[in-house]
Amino acid sequence: MPFENVLCRANVRVVDFRPHSLQDFASSRRKTELDILSDVSSNSGSDSDEDVGRPDNSGRELTWEWCFALQLQDASVPSGKAKNSGGLNSSRIWVVVSNAHAQLLTGLDACNLRANREELAKLREKLFILWGDLEEKKSNMTAANDKKRSRAEASKSKLSERPPLDSSDAEAEASTKQDVGDHAVSNRPFTCCIEQYGVQVSERDAAKADAGEGKRWERVFALFGTKISSL
Repeated sequence: MPFENVLCRANVRVVDFRPHSLQDFASSRRKTELDILSDVSSNSGSDSDEDVGRPDNSGRELTWEWCFALQLQDASVPSGKAKNSGGLNSSRIWVVVSNAHAQLLTGLDACNLRANREELAKLREKLFILWGDLEEKKSNMTAANDKKRSRAEASKSKLSERPPLDSSDAEAEASTKQDVGDHAVSNRPFTCCIEQYGVQVSERDAAKADAGEGKRWERVFALFGTKISSL
């Protein structure tokens, strides 16, 4: 493996998140026999959600799991000043948050957030403690980018028969794109635990296949052992 599996503590702030909508922070899957081994009890009231335990088209029950990612920035770097990089020593990295660690982080069980507005509101309130006005800024920026893109497409349609302008289409398109992480957000830094590990992914280039034939190691970061405290 071209890097070490390590655990560390870091003082960071959240500057971006994925998926882009909180409603998609939880996803469903079919229940398996392994699910009966889980000793995690529900404390969030999400069992009232009508989709929990409902069978899918195959007749198997569905269960919901957290699955989202946070972009973290070194708290010593002024918000909006850092740039993306790739390693654990970078000022900004993406970390995945698995189901169990998301339960610990938020104190909530996953459910159908599109159908359960009460649980969605609880999640939004919890994450506001973590990232402040980040969601609001991201929503506003997405709406602004959509408007710019629509205007750019309309302009292209009107000018399709004209000779090209001095600025290229690529430059015009780039001007409509903004990264919420490049703008300052009002949130407080916090201490969290981050795990670095590797996963095997497909690789066609034999020179890069360091994990066996047709495989290579890809570095992944994950959040663990972190809980949002009440205000």
